[in-house]
Amino acid sequence: MVRASPRVREAGLTLLEVLAVLLLLGLVTAAALPLLTVAEASYADAHRRQEMVRNLQVAADFLGRHLRAAGTLWELSDGRLRFDAVEFFLDDASGDLMFRGSAAEPASFLAGPFRSMRVACLDQLGNPVDCGADLSAVRQVELQLTARDPDPGGGAPLPDLTVTVWVVLRRDR
Repeated sequence: MVRASPRVREAGLTLLEVLAVLLLLGLVTAAALPLLTVAEASYADAHRRQEMVRNLQVAADFLGRHLRAAGTLWELSDGRLRFDAVEFFLDDASGDLMFRGSAAEPASFLAGPFRSMRVACLDQLGNPVDCGADLSAVRQVELQLTARDPDPGGGAPLPDLTVTVWVVLRRDR
């Protein structure tokens, strides 16, 4: 008589166990996916905000240095600065801050986009002076730049950022 050998259970997983693990893994992944989406959106918003800050820093530093060194003021108004042989202005269509050395030269991009560039002129004592009337009385310039979202379609709209630069003009020449 032939005896049947006792059946040894082989190591491994049954199909039912594999399917249960796959189901649990799918549920965990589905629960974690919205967290990854929120993190990605936050990263994109932070990148856009960083670009706005960088644009403000570049424009404020550049304009401040050029205004301090200006010899002759020609025009100071909201959205436009002209002194010596340089002109800075906001492009109406794009909001970019542009500059050029003369009216004959094409304008070059400096930074942007900006919502506004406001200029206030002050005399030696800090009293307001009409920027368009008597530029020889201007001793200080308050320049306020407001940056807008560089990519408004890139997620939730970001609020505008504003920086104010105070420049004391050199009039010793």
